[in-house]
Amino acid sequence: MTFRPAFLCEEMGGLYWEPKYQVWRWSKGRVYASVTREDDAVFAHFSADKEAVRHMKEAINDFCDLAFELLPWCSMVMGCIRRDSVVRLVKKCGFVHVIDHKDLKIYARYR
Repeated sequence: MTFRPAFLCEEMGGLYWEPKYQVWRWSKGRVYASVTREDDAVFAHFSADKEAVRHMKEAINDFCDLAFELLPWCSMVMGCIRRDSVVRLVKKCGFVHVIDHKDLKIYARYR
């Protein structure tokens, strides 16, 4: 598994953690995904240090694989994106454009 719960990897530095809210760390670099579950949806936010940003494509692909593996009911991973550079990145990861809303572009990657 290329993502692990961050509390198993290192000291969390006071970050809040509970079963419905977790922070996962990518094992190949300093990429973190904070993940929250609400009913039948899971929301995630990515962050990475400068060095790890160069590997975000692989990290996003690994995260999608993890989501589809751990959540058999999950049929898609969606992203709400503002930056054009991130749009170009997620397109390379197999995401397709769904809709635009105000300043956001919504993309999805289907199982």
